[in-house]
Amino acid sequence: MKFVKMQSLGNDYIIINNIENNLEKLKENKRKLITLSDRNIGIGANGIIFLEKSKIADYKIIIYNSDSTIAKTSGNGLLCIAKYLSLNGFINNKVSIETTNSINYIEIDKEKNYIKNIKVNMNKASLNPKLIPVLTEKNLFIDENINILNKDYKISCISVGNPYAIIFETKIDAINLNQISKSIQYNYHFPEKVNVVFAEVINNKTIKIRTYEKGNAETKSCGSAACAVVALYSLINNLKKNKEIIVEQKGGKLSLSINEKEDILLKGNSEYVYKGKILVK
Repeated sequence: MKFVKMQSLGNDYIIINNIENNLEKLKENKRKLITLSDRNIGIGANGIIFLEKSKIADYKIIIYNSDSTIAKTSGNGLLCIAKYLSLNGFINNKVSIETTNSINYIEIDKEKNYIKNIKVNMNKASLNPKLIPVLTEKNLFIDENINILNKDYKISCISVGNPYAIIFETKIDAINLNQISKSIQYNYHFPEKVNVVFAEVINNKTIKIRTYEKGNAETKSCGSAACAVVALYSLINNLKKNKEIIVEQKGGKLSLSINEKEDILLKGNSEYVYKGKILVK
């Protein structure tokens, strides 16, 4: 099987062109998907992206986390697939991508043959508890106190295709992210688990985040988590439309803004790591 390894700010993906291959059985084999994502016995990645034909967009992608569960969307994954399509001559500077629950419109800013940046419309965020989902009798789940490991945390929930529980804190580099996030994930409020983000506001232009993804643990970067934090921060603080917010993560920085239609615009880039072949038994 041929594959390409790509990464965006340290969040890496195995990209498999399923238009040119017939790998439906592989998608159904969780054990093999987990093996491919394993960094010791497989290729190694945060996830696997299958590129396929779409009836409602230019292309379709199916994203699997490293534990073989399906991710509904991925900001970094969309940055990777957009560059893959561009560098391989599938597209020029615009493309629409169907994910599990939406269509994302992407623009590629080129200078001659060099891709300067990629802008992804991540669509609107949702605060509807039923869509996240989060168990509550309220219409919103914002700054709700939840006791985790004998400490109260103010948690807000939002969805950008993927569900997020967000906690604004200070000195987030010092927290035990894995331990706290696991307890939050399995809290009864989250029947389908949840991605956990700790966010620290540096100033009115910069937010630092750490993300614990369900299916992956802590990641160096998460594009959709950055989208979720900026959408929530913009709502709470009534920010001006199109105001650029820089989100800092361990893997680097992403630029985000909210337009007049309330769509989240993610701007970043991605890189080839390598391409190769692997025997899939």
